[in-house]
Amino acid sequence: MKLAICAGSFNPVTLGHVDLFERAAEMFREVVVLLVYNSAKQFDVPAEIRLELLKKATAHIPNVRVEAHTGLLINYALAHQNAVIVKGLRTEADFASEMAMAHVNCAASGGFVNTVFIPTRPELTFVSSTIAREFAAYGGDLSKLVPECVREEVAKLYYKGEWPK
Repeated sequence: MKLAICAGSFNPVTLGHVDLFERAAEMFREVVVLLVYNSAKQFDVPAEIRLELLKKATAHIPNVRVEAHTGLLINYALAHQNAVIVKGLRTEADFASEMAMAHVNCAASGGFVNTVFIPTRPELTFVSSTIAREFAAYGGDLSKLVPECVREEVAKLYYKGEWPK
């Protein structure tokens, strides 16, 4: 059975992410949730804190482990034999960009690393880290966006205060 890798910046981890991890865990013996450091992006919340949030959000899934990686996802996948990359798809736009990246990763690995796509559940299609950050920034209700076990921390970490008057 292959190792599944669910990679991202998880800024922050959402209910959509956790649903993807749970579903991947049903299909694969082992799932690595991989926080990938991207030096080209600036984050308000450090990777170390996002890593801890991921660990809390996945603690209930026995065959999931959380790790961090600096560099290309394909290099991590190649270093772990029998690995597949698992990606969630919310929209047609996700499909187009993820399919292009899947082709790049497959070619870069000499055909050894494939990507498995899991469509998002309809009730989670609107959930994204961007929306979660926006709601948290202005004190919005996060109950439909982020896991309960990290909701309070996410609300505090991403809160920006009131709109200017």
